[in-house]
Amino acid sequence: MEHNGSQRVLILVASGPSTPARCAAPFHIATLLACMDAEVTLYLTGEGTQLARREVAESLRAVEGGEPLLHFIRNAKQAGSRLLMCRQPGVQLDPATLNVVKLRHVVTVDRCGSVTRAAQMLHVTQSAVTKSLADIEREIGYPLFDRLARGVATTGAGRLFIDRARRILADIEQLAEDTRRQRSAREMALRLVICPPSLEGLLNRAVRSFITTSPACRVHLFAATIERGIEQLRQGDVDICLGARDRLEAVPGFTCHPLPDLVANLFVRKDHPLAACNTLSGQDIAAYPIIVPDLQGPYIERILSLVSPGGVASMRQLHILESFPMVTEIVSTTDTIGIVSNGYSGTEAFRQRFRTLPYELGAPMPLAAATRARWPATRQMTVFLSALDRHPLTGIR
Repeated sequence: MEHNGSQRVLILVASGPSTPARCAAPFHIATLLACMDAEVTLYLTGEGTQLARREVAESLRAVEGGEPLLHFIRNAKQAGSRLLMCRQPGVQLDPATLNVVKLRHVVTVDRCGSVTRAAQMLHVTQSAVTKSLADIEREIGYPLFDRLARGVATTGAGRLFIDRARRILADIEQLAEDTRRQRSAREMALRLVICPPSLEGLLNRAVRSFITTSPACRVHLFAATIERGIEQLRQGDVDICLGARDRLEAVPGFTCHPLPDLVANLFVRKDHPLAACNTLSGQDIAAYPIIVPDLQGPYIERILSLVSPGGVASMRQLHILESFPMVTEIVSTTDTIGIVSNGYSGTEAFRQRFRTLPYELGAPMPLAAATRARWPATRQMTVFLSALDRHPLTGIR
């Protein structure tokens, strides 16, 4: 077939290792035609696809003692012949070949109708675009373009491939844009989870400082159990998880920012019967109702040991309230005993109304702020962690 004065020849190669005498001829003919300035394409199909395997081409000979098939294949390629291959059913395409850069090269060649103009538009070398076309055509097993005297024309099969590639590139560009928008939104919001919920008040000063220095950033503060908080951070639903250091450090993929230890104290109103005592026993404490913010704090075992010996009657004196304002209201007007953190108990407002009791609730609980190690910290996250360092945790629970 002639096109614009040049002869184009397609040679189907269906013979394979079972008929070695017939394997060299197509490549020899392709070499001769290519040397006569014909545009030759060798298309390996059926058993002929096995000739593309190097070990077969090196060992197969058309006649005993003759040159290996690899010799004829190389001659054909050096003369300018193209080799394409029908992909065997079930054989997967190599994703490395069909990468975004090469797909963009192909789509641009289709748009420009020329490899040269496509290279100029993409600001790459012409050889880079030519290689992308060759790599993809070799991988998919059919030509995308007919090479003309001036430029290229997209083949029928190539049109289907390129239209699909164009849609894929559009989806990738949309994904990139959506990601940029999400990144921007993430930079303008800070999502925190405090574990357990009763520790929420500890963040008062740090959050106030952050809002003051970053007024354009929205703060979303959640409260959850430590198990739920860890899962939220792992899934990316929050940026920072604050809770018990030992639990957070045990999670692979988390980076922990150490925070001051939490020390819990019992407290009562100023005129409570126990307020003036210098020493107290567990029996003294157990004589009064106790309010705890939750059943997860480091002190809870000690509290339960106080109320459990009395059985159900004693357990009825244990109450659970997360709202510290409500706890302070009850403690200030009754003989009930509450629990307060060391930070809040040192404020002047607290000392004017309440007294802490000289009774140890156990070892302090080390705290930490955890982030995901593989996700770069946003500027807002860094600012908030700095606020935590400047303003030690305060509040109740």
